[in-house]
Amino acid sequence: MSEKYNCIVIDDEPLGVELIEDFISQISFLEIKKTFNKPLDAMIFLQSNNIDIVFSDIEMPQLNGLDLFRSLPNKPYFIFITA
Repeated sequence: MSEKYNCIVIDDEPLGVELIEDFISQISFLEIKKTFNKPLDAMIFLQSNNIDIVFSDIEMPQLNGLDLFRSLPNKPYFIFITA
């Protein structure tokens, strides 16, 4: 497969980000563009960047993953992760 899918990771726990990054790095057709510990920062990034897949924690301070998904006018695919 030559096409790569751009993705980001959002988790307020740094260890969670690290684990998901490790899993994604093992999949040749996924490319991590950026990681976030704050969902509001991710929301701003998503408004001006072309992302295909978001790996997001559900429970986060300030804005949970479901509300983040609902707030986006152009929704990439979301994969929700949680402990």
